[in-house]
This record gives sequence, C-alpha cells and structure tokens, in this order.
Amino acid sequence: MFTMLEDENRVITWILRAISLVLTIVGLQLITAPLTVVADIIPLIGPAISGIIGTLLCALNTGVGCCCWMFIAGIIWVAYVSTKLCRAS
Repeated sequence: MFTMLEDENRVITWILRAISLVLTIVGLQLITAPLTVVADIIPLIGPAISGIIGTLLCALNTGVGCCCWMFIAGIIWVAYVSTKLCRAS
C-alpha cells in the first residue's frame, strides 16, 4: 500500500516539475515577445527579421528558462534536504 502511494507521489511530483518548467519557458516567452515587434519598424525586411528574432528569442528563452528552473529546483532541494536532516537529528 505504501509503495503504491510512494509511486503515485513520485509521478505527481514529476508532472508538477514538467508543468513548472513549461510555465517558466512560456513566461519568459511572453515577457520577451514584444521585442519581435520592434523589427517590424524597418521597411521591406522588417517581417523577415521579426521572424528570425522570434525564433532566436524562443531558443534563448528555452535555454534561460531551463537554467533558471534547474537553479530554483536546486535551491528547493537543498532546503528540503536540510529540513529533513534537521528532523532526523
């Protein structure tokens, strides 16, 4: 019974981690999305540059989002382990 509950808890934890990673990347994308409109000011080549800038920002946001997410997850893990160790002693 406890192993089934532990497995269920582990699955829910990974689902929540994946959702938080996706939300971090989407949040960064929403923050930097207005930068793609800036390139539309340039006549003739604005839309092409806007598409390139949007693609580069998406790649950059994915990398930055993953790094920030891993950093925050690491801080939370250290806090969890330290409280777990304090309870054990």
